[in-house]
Formats: sequence, C-alpha cells, structure tokens
Amino acid sequence: MQRSDSPLFKKFLTVLSLIGLCHGQAHASELGQESIALDPIARAHILSNNGKEALFSEKGISTKDSKSVGLDVVVSENINLYSIPLAYGKPMRVFGGDEYLNLTVDIPYFNFESTPDSESGLGDIALAAEYFIEKDGSILKAEFNLKVPSGDEKIGLGSGSTDVGFALTGRKRVGEIGFNTSSGYIIRGEATINNADINYGNVFNIAGGAEYQLVKHLWLGANVAYVHTGTSEFSGGAETDGLQTLDVIPNIAYHINTDMAVTADLIYPIQEHVIDGDFPSSTPDRKISFSLGFHTEF
Repeated sequence: MQRSDSPLFKKFLTVLSLIGLCHGQAHASELGQESIALDPIARAHILSNNGKEALFSEKGISTKDSKSVGLDVVVSENINLYSIPLAYGKPMRVFGGDEYLNLTVDIPYFNFESTPDSESGLGDIALAAEYFIEKDGSILKAEFNLKVPSGDEKIGLGSGSTDVGFALTGRKRVGEIGFNTSSGYIIRGEATINNADINYGNVFNIAGGAEYQLVKHLWLGANVAYVHTGTSEFSGGAETDGLQTLDVIPNIAYHINTDMAVTADLIYPIQEHVIDGDFPSSTPDRKISFSLGFHTEF
C-alpha cells in the first residue's frame, strides 16, 4: 500500500499518535469539560463570592496585616479537587489611598475517577498577587496569576505548562444589596508530553452578578460566567477543539466571625459551543459541579 504524504494525512497521523500517547492523560481543566472551577486561575477569577473584596466592600479596606489558610473542595462528575489556599495580606498606600496587597498560593490535590486506572496526586500549584483599591465606596482589584507545572502531566495531574493570568474585579455593596463583575485572561504556555509538543489555547472569561444579605453575615447571590478557551496546537500543526461555555453560579457566603467564613458555589452549565479544530468532536455533556470552601485567619 502506498503511503500518502498529504498535509491532511500527516495531521491525521499526528492526532492519532497523540491520542495514543495522551489517552487518559488530559489535564483536569482541559476545555472545561468537567467544570470551570477545576482550573486554579479560572477559579480565582470567577468564584470570588468570598474574596477579600467582598469583605472590604462591606467594612472597608483592612488596616492590618493578615494570614489565612483554608480548604476548597470541587466535586464534578469524574474529577474531585481538594485545595489548600494560603494567603498573606498587607495594607499599602502606593497611590496615596486605601489599598491592600494580598499574596496567595493554591495547592491542589486531584482525584480522577473516569479512567480504568484512576489517578490521584498533586496538581499544578498557582500563585497570585491581588491589589485592592477602595474608591467611592467600591472595591477594585487587579490580579496577577502564575500557574507552575508541579502536577505530573504524564498521568493527567497537570498540564505541563506555565500559565499566566490577569484579571480585574469590581464590587460594590449598598446596604443589603451587592453587585460584582470580573474579567480575566489566561495565557497558557507550551508543554511536551511523551515527546509530543502542545501549545495550549488561551482563555478569556467574564463574570458578573448580584447578591443579597439575607441575615447578618449571610449573603446569597448568583453570577453568570462566560469562558472561552481557544484551540490548542500540537506538533505537526494539528489543532484540537476549543470550547465556549456559559454557566449560572448560585452562591452563598457565611461569616462565622470576623476571621472565619464558609462559602459554597453551584456551577450549573447552561450552554457550550465547540470551537472546531482540525478534527471536530462532539460537544461535551457537562454536568453540574459544586464548590465548597472554608477559610480562616490566624
């Protein structure tokens, strides 16, 4: 049989070889097929119902240093995430106003249940620097994120790439009503998995919503989040699908006291649209996922 040397045939062989190499090794957050909350940077951009900007918008920028630790759990259909967030914050006056710098590290542990040989272990660690400014009763936050490839990409616990993220968030609370909006961009890097090179597609996200203080210290809210993940390119030029998703996220935040808080988010998929690569696949059947968090200062 004569072998074809057409570019399309070469791309086809490339994709087949990559499927064989990477079977069961997809990164937990790839294409958002499980949950937008599984990627550490996307989670920081979108699930901000109990970020410091929420507390600051109610009480004003803190004038004291703070140290905090917590536990975040994300439960999806085939992947569970257990993450330990650590943070250190310090009041600042770079621009001459009420400002605050918060440095965080997110240490994730993944448990995969979708493959015959289920995997568990450390995922990709994410670092972030958040800068808060209080202006006219509103809290504005600029955020820089860095995800490092600490998870084993050969068994799907990480992407193998170094990713950089940027986001802007605004929040305002007036009495019992609050509003928030955020927009972020993630520049995903390159990785080599089993001698196959991949350049991941970048991610754009935008979210916004409202919240209501049901009783003292208890806030109920709902956000809408849109996430656009571009196509990824493998060595040889073949591109895999990207994905656009739209989710509604009811959330709740309860401040047990001035130092401790519990949060919960229900990520309900509304719509998804595949951005076709060279070999289009079917639209993923995303399911409801759930995020629960506990944070305390010490």
